[in-house]
Amino acid sequence: MKLTCLNISALVKLRAKFVAMLSKWTSDDSVLIYQYGKVGSTALNKSIPGSISTHDLYGFMPGKLGLRLTKGWWYVNCWIYVDRFIRRALIGRRKKIKIIVPLRDPASRNLSMYMQKLPYYYADYFRLYPDNALSEGDDLIKRIYLNTFCHEYCDLWFEHEFSRFTKINIDEIKLEKGQRYGVVEKGKYCCLFLDYKILREQSGISVVSEFLGSEFEMVSANSGDKKWYSEVYSRLRADEEFMRSVKSTVAKSKVALKFYEGLS
Repeated sequence: MKLTCLNISALVKLRAKFVAMLSKWTSDDSVLIYQYGKVGSTALNKSIPGSISTHDLYGFMPGKLGLRLTKGWWYVNCWIYVDRFIRRALIGRRKKIKIIVPLRDPASRNLSMYMQKLPYYYADYFRLYPDNALSEGDDLIKRIYLNTFCHEYCDLWFEHEFSRFTKINIDEIKLEKGQRYGVVEKGKYCCLFLDYKILREQSGISVVSEFLGSEFEMVSANSGDKKWYSEVYSRLRADEEFMRSVKSTVAKSKVALKFYEGLS
């Protein structure tokens, strides 16, 4: 097949994209935003030039149910592990690895993640329980969440992702006394843990600036209040009985006890 100008141009762009990705993933200056999802990482990523935001480096991600429907069996069960192996190998070439781990209390994080992936949970629920096909309304949405969502995801993410990659156990993480952030260094890893809410405050801006060693300004992005499901989301959060149930599912989790005093 003859190479046309269009084909050559596409190849040049592809090569440039690959070189840029290679440089980004191997650069000591590129901060890794490693997180369990719904923690303001989109805005943080946009606010730090050259940063990389990822849920996973081992394929333990929060959206696999949706990926099975949109990407297919081959991607979820095969390619994703090849891709993550390459990413780990590239990051591993660095002499120093800076990581920011934004935190959010598991109760509000889980509900937010569930709402974002609601169509997939909704469809999968009726696949598993076809006799409920005529159910509807907020009560159904609550039932699906309480009965089928992985409420332990935040704990499992630390175990299967963060700790596996950095060899830093959750028990080794210490936040500054009376503060909502902390820095842990181990080997070539330097990790900043902070509650995502302080990214909206000057104190949080200062903490991130000091960690980066440069000026930092937070931009706004990906707000749940502007999503298509915002009205339902607001109703669920306003339901006190339901929210008590939401909190009870994670109150004894490691993340809740470690960073949020059991959601007290």
